[in-house]
Amino acid sequence: MKMKKPEVVDHAVIMEDITRGERVRVYRVEGLTGPEKWEVLAGGQSIGHKRIQRFRPVEVSKVRLIVSSSAGTPSIRSLKVYYAG
Repeated sequence: MKMKKPEVVDHAVIMEDITRGERVRVYRVEGLTGPEKWEVLAGGQSIGHKRIQRFRPVEVSKVRLIVSSSAGTPSIRSLKVYYAG
């Protein structure tokens, strides 16, 4: 997900389509903090219907979700990032 301009964020909201069960087992959210520097912002095990993750404020220009382990093909409904302060 690419931002229109770099933004400071401190929360990620990830939603998985669980109509066929929870599939994500291990994941991480990364942010592009430099020209070619991806930094891990948050991570965990299982997303389920909705996972809200808080992390230290950081300025990013892009965000990506990496699923490193799953039971079947993951079905992600949405990935959003916010600054909540």
